Amino acid sequence: MPAAQDLAAKIGPRVSQLLQDAKLLRGVIAGGSVESPSDAGWVLHPADWPAQLSADDARRWEQAQSAVLRHTGSAAAIAALDALHRTSASRAARANAELLLLDSASQANSDAFVELAHRYPDIVTDSGAPLPAVALLHALHAAPGIPLSKGFLDELTRQVRERPSFLTGQVLETAATPPNRMNTELRRLHEEWSDWQTTVDVLHEILKAPPRRGEVFQRWSLREQYLALGFPALGGSQINVAIVPRQTLAQLFSRALNRFPLPLHGLDAYVHITGERLLLPNGRLPRSSTITAAADGALAFPSPCPFTLILAADESTLFAAQRTRLWQMSALIFCAVAAALIGLTALWRGYQRQARLSELKSNFVSSVSHELRAPLGAVRLMAENLEREKIAEPAQQKEYYRLIGQECRRLTSLVENVLDFSRMEAGRKQYTFEPVDLVALMQHAVAIMSPFAAERGVTLQFTPPADPPQPCWDGAAIEQALVNLVDNAIKHSPSGAAVTLEIVSAGDDVRLWVKDAGPGIPPEDQSRIFDLFYRRGSELRRETTGAGIGLSIVKHVAEAHGGRVIVASEVGQGSAFGLDLPLRSVHV
Repeated sequence: MPAAQDLAAKIGPRVSQLLQDAKLLRGVIAGGSVESPSDAGWVLHPADWPAQLSADDARRWEQAQSAVLRHTGSAAAIAALDALHRTSASRAARANAELLLLDSASQANSDAFVELAHRYPDIVTDSGAPLPAVALLHALHAAPGIPLSKGFLDELTRQVRERPSFLTGQVLETAATPPNRMNTELRRLHEEWSDWQTTVDVLHEILKAPPRRGEVFQRWSLREQYLALGFPALGGSQINVAIVPRQTLAQLFSRALNRFPLPLHGLDAYVHITGERLLLPNGRLPRSSTITAAADGALAFPSPCPFTLILAADESTLFAAQRTRLWQMSALIFCAVAAALIGLTALWRGYQRQARLSELKSNFVSSVSHELRAPLGAVRLMAENLEREKIAEPAQQKEYYRLIGQECRRLTSLVENVLDFSRMEAGRKQYTFEPVDLVALMQHAVAIMSPFAAERGVTLQFTPPADPPQPCWDGAAIEQALVNLVDNAIKHSPSGAAVTLEIVSAGDDVRLWVKDAGPGIPPEDQSRIFDLFYRRGSELRRETTGAGIGLSIVKHVAEAHGGRVIVASEVGQGSAFGLDLPLRSVHV
């Protein structure tokens, strides 16, 4: 795959550049041994200075050692050590005698041990242990739990960096106990000591199978956790070694790949380098590789180091993104089609609703015009007859005046209904709730509709209850609703029939009934009679007169008082309309 070759050619120099800036472990091998970092004190060798002591110094040293080992004759041991410390020609003997003198003191001074370690950096004990490390251990035992002094940390730093030994780790561990002693500087020394140990261990592992003279090599060491890159220097007698932790190398390859993205979505990448598979932090090994590409590259640091970049994926992973995009595109198309259908449906319903509304408004205007034309024509005709003095009889004139007043009241009622309907539609209808004399209200509604009832030959009947309720309503609105109900009842009642008004108390509610003896309302029309502009019958033959807004106003008034309108009707049995209202209405 050309894309894999191009990617390998790009990430090789990038990883080499990152290695230049990374913190790596470095060492030097020369003459078949570790030259740097120094491990001179790593192996314990008995000291040679006891054999070089004079006879007197040797005797004093043996006497002191014997007394110290037997824990007896401390005075004699101290005297021998003191004489050895003052008179011995051997610097190593004087240093060791001073160490034993400080150790045998009843109150050992921690700072004295630190100062001793500083004065004798290259002295060893008779067993071969480095005296500065032993002195620092004595200093820690002399002051347990006390925070470490600056002098102690300075001396420990010098030992870690310049003269590490097999005791350095023990000194660091003891210094970190208790944990409150652990500070930034001591933590840094622990890290440096860990790096020193790793470097020395890797270099010694390389020496177990040393490379040929002048050979450039790459090896995995310490259970394949570190990659050692070696290149010769100084004519091939010296080998410089750079040690890269496996985790660091994987992170550097991952950073390089992040800069140069993989050619296909769903691919996973890993690297083969020096016979080891290096999984990257952002990658994983596919369970079944169905598409694989490999390309060779090389690191240029510190010497050419070849690697192989592997791009692998299983089919499900590779084409998962494509399937996802296919599903997303299908879903998008489906949503677009659904939205278009919903829009068309809404547009069609809106068109139908607008057409229906236009038809209803047209019918409403026609109905209102018809309702206005009849009384206006009658009023004009009677007024013209009176004006021309065609009616001479006083009784007939009085009847004309009565009829003119009646038609004017009909016109007023119709106009009030239309105006109330307009206010309700605009949400501007205001209600005023106050205590209402319900009996007087019912009687006034009966008085208003009595002339119309008499004209139609209908009797209005209302019997007040013995203990009428005292509701808190908008009296004018309730009266208008009652007038509309009575008007409908009169229109549908045959001549000689009666329209009955009743007040029925039901707990916290009051029900105002208007009952007629008309033809009744079929069940299929009972849910539609409250619709705006609805009147029973066809467009050519209406079974009721009016504009079709009276019952809509009744329903709105009832709901505004927190109540409802009840219809009980059977064909041929008449109809009963009830206003079911709470005694204390709240505007809803």
